[in-house]
Amino acid sequence: MFEPSTVSIGPYHRGRAHLRAMEEKKWSFLHDFLVREGHTLQDCISRIKEVEEQARRCYSEPIEMSSDDFVEMMILDDRKENLDERRVWEIPCATVLEEAGVKFKMLEQSNDITKITFQSGTLVIPRIHITDDLKPVYMNLIAFEQCMSVQLPCYFSTYMMLLDCLVNTAHDVQILQKHGIIESMVSGEEEVALFFNQSGVYVMIPGNHYLKDLFKRVNKYYESRYHRYRARLCRDYFSNPWSIVALIATTLLLCLTIMQSFMSVYAYIHPPPSSPPS
Repeated sequence: MFEPSTVSIGPYHRGRAHLRAMEEKKWSFLHDFLVREGHTLQDCISRIKEVEEQARRCYSEPIEMSSDDFVEMMILDDRKENLDERRVWEIPCATVLEEAGVKFKMLEQSNDITKITFQSGTLVIPRIHITDDLKPVYMNLIAFEQCMSVQLPCYFSTYMMLLDCLVNTAHDVQILQKHGIIESMVSGEEEVALFFNQSGVYVMIPGNHYLKDLFKRVNKYYESRYHRYRARLCRDYFSNPWSIVALIATTLLLCLTIMQSFMSVYAYIHPPPSSPPS
């Protein structure tokens, strides 16, 4: 097995005496990364804990480390380039993006898959028709592009990768159907979700694909706490007219109560002058 001389990456050589000098450097690099990207250490810990079991299974042998030590290792030893690469390959599903305030819109009067856009929190995507006859056609298009990927750009494969990211469950399909992006003639939303998830297995595209910048912008929008809080506020308090009426009424009542309290205190502190005796 290869024996590192300066820095350990991963669990096999972690803790060796001659490699400990670089451990402090890792914390320094991590601090610089968090400041630059606008994340917190707790954000990283939460993300890694979500995929800890999956990460452990990637090693050929069981990793005898506590959960905290394993998560620390993954955070310190992961490379910035790997984190950046994920931003151009993955975006959250439609349900999660909608909860973060992202709006979906069908591209009008065109089926040009190169005109997918993301501006001002709105993701515009051309419609895709799903039928039993078209599913094998789509798979053959993906296979053709994969075979010709050196000579041709993988436009359709990238488009399908986007849809695979957006669709994880039947609820994701329902969201995209509601906005006209998916038009399905198959038996149910579960079958549509399964089709996109299976098609994504066969997609291998270069890192400089034509939606690379769009993926980065979507991830940046999703990671903004402001957008998530604003979307939660709209969902919880402005989701229907009665909620708006109730909020306005509550606000007015609060203002009137404050005014009444102020007038009472003012009258107590500054009583009106008493009338002189007649």
